[in-house]
Amino acid sequence: MLFSNNIAHKIWNFCRQARLKIIRFSIKEKSPQRTILCNMCLGGVVSHNLNLQFLSPFINLMIPANEYVDLLYNIKNIKEFQLIEEKERSRYPIGLLNNKYHIHFLHYNSFSEASYKWYQRTNRMLEPYFIILVETASCKYQDLERFDKLPYKNKIAITHKIYPEIKCHQYIRNYDGKNYNGEILHKSNRLLGSCIYDQIDWVKFLLLK
Repeated sequence: MLFSNNIAHKIWNFCRQARLKIIRFSIKEKSPQRTILCNMCLGGVVSHNLNLQFLSPFINLMIPANEYVDLLYNIKNIKEFQLIEEKERSRYPIGLLNNKYHIHFLHYNSFSEASYKWYQRTNRMLEPYFIILVETASCKYQDLERFDKLPYKNKIAITHKIYPEIKCHQYIRNYDGKNYNGEILHKSNRLLGSCIYDQIDWVKFLLLK
């Protein structure tokens, strides 16, 4: 079984790299500069896939959905907000932004490293912003409603079911809306080298609007 899994992974990885090579070639001439905001790791993964510079502090982290949406309503002031360390025990550093927003730095070894990257990338932010909300376990319906009302053109709410009244939503098949089990970053089709989140046309979202 382990041997079979290793072969399957190698096939998927080979197809994945070929897929990304084609996508990157298609946007190379355009040399886009995009600031992608997202409440979990997806924004950074998409930036990496497209070989985009990290022009956003929302990389390798997670923010509770309600706090994230509230922060988006105050995003013009983000460069003025102070980030301090939250002292609660955790497997990873947690920051408190503007004494209000809990930033879970999932993939950082220390708060000092996370804080340095946060300020460095915050200073790189460029408008217009490209904004993503992933419907994770912390996301309530009212968060989707408030997100939909944000005065930004380039936004998308990725959801586990169809919400006809949420104009900016994009339903994703095989995603359970909890960000586990049906994890949005998981692989999907082995021979196509695809992931669940590839159901979104990211090139169109980031380049054609």
